[in-house]
Amino acid sequence: MIDIVLNEKYAEGNIHGIDFDIKAIAPPNLNIDDIDLSSVLFNTLDNAIEACINCSEDNRYINLELWPDGNFLYYKIINSYNPDKNYSNKSIYSKKEYLSSGYGLSIIEDIVNKYDG
Repeated sequence: MIDIVLNEKYAEGNIHGIDFDIKAIAPPNLNIDDIDLSSVLFNTLDNAIEACINCSEDNRYINLELWPDGNFLYYKIINSYNPDKNYSNKSIYSKKEYLSSGYGLSIIEDIVNKYDG
């Protein structure tokens, strides 16, 4: 499932000229529901892609790392963004036109709290 999400978002990033660097190692069995994990991945990557799209074309990057350590799955994402852009306004990233700003972050927070993370 992780491969599917990462490959889809990688392809989407390429369409927008985003330089993706992905380093992901996932154990075969996780103590997190597939739907919850995919929601975290999709929402964080959607936010990163939106931030990159609002940057100049020569400064679009996403660096993603995902790795297990004991009973925990660590996830780190770093991306370019434009500090002058007001992200509370509707952006050119049309996938989010129907959602209120910050809704994805609320979903992520709920999932992380569900797993005491």
